[in-house]
Amino acid sequence: MTECRPKNYPKLKDYKPSRFMLPTCHYDAAKADRAVIFIENLRHTKGKWAGKRFWLLPWQEQIIRDVFGIVDEKGNRQFRTAYVEIGKKNGKSELAAAVALYLLFADNEPSAEVYGAAADRQQASIVFDVAHQMVQMTPALLKRCKIMAATKRIVNYGNAGFYQVLSAEVGTKHGLNVSGLVLDEVHAQLLPGDKVDAVESLMKFLPESKKLAFVGDGINDAPVLSRADVGIAMGSMGSDAAIEAADVVLMDDDPGKIADIVRISRKTMGIVMQNIVFALGVKFVVLAMGAFGVANMWEAVFADVGVTLLAVLNSMRALKA
Repeated sequence: MTECRPKNYPKLKDYKPSRFMLPTCHYDAAKADRAVIFIENLRHTKGKWAGKRFWLLPWQEQIIRDVFGIVDEKGNRQFRTAYVEIGKKNGKSELAAAVALYLLFADNEPSAEVYGAAADRQQASIVFDVAHQMVQMTPALLKRCKIMAATKRIVNYGNAGFYQVLSAEVGTKHGLNVSGLVLDEVHAQLLPGDKVDAVESLMKFLPESKKLAFVGDGINDAPVLSRADVGIAMGSMGSDAAIEAADVVLMDDDPGKIADIVRISRKTMGIVMQNIVFALGVKFVVLAMGAFGVANMWEAVFADVGVTLLAVLNSMRALKA
């Protein structure tokens, strides 16, 4: 018998994509529906809802649709990192476990490597244990995987991927090809050196093609702003040390502008590459024409001054970014 959502159970209505969605991205309902349907076919493991279908609450579905449904023109997700702060006893572990299982089983990632990490192995095992129970209560997943409870590992036969729990000993975690990471930990009240250590531990989990940004405003943030791939400081309320160490300064102290920074940076880099390819291409063509005695002085002038003027005009498009 098909289990239907209870009539009095809240559901997200009139979904609207995150206001941080870039102009170059769009909402793909099919991708979002795929993630929502997968998660809602899992089952709760604790409390009065234990054994019941994991019907997403409106705030949970908003997060899932934003993360998995907002993509660029190539179909790649815009949001690669999601920071979700949830109070105790509000289903944080259930949601994190559901996302980890989706990344392992349904994200179409060959040989997916999904990791769970925290300050210690015991803390990281909490989400894994929930995922373990969810798989056991979902026959369609159970027959497609092998659960190794002793080593905290779930292996997916279908894509040769796995979900593995890591400890805090990040110094030994080299060679990881992370496709998904569930980090069940928040650092607070850290000294400057502790912040640097925390950022360096996160950077070790990132693929080489990815970069880590840190946002700060105080004197204690200066060392970690320098250490991060991209340091972002607050302009008006930030300390002089933080502003000096940062790569980017937000003059109006609005963290929401970080999305604009990413969009402008990508457009600027695109224009730079266009200018380089165009300038070199024209110069090589004129050079070849000159070698065969076809080009005259005017072609040479165009290859020099003309290309420069066209590159400047093309660069002005960045003003509208």
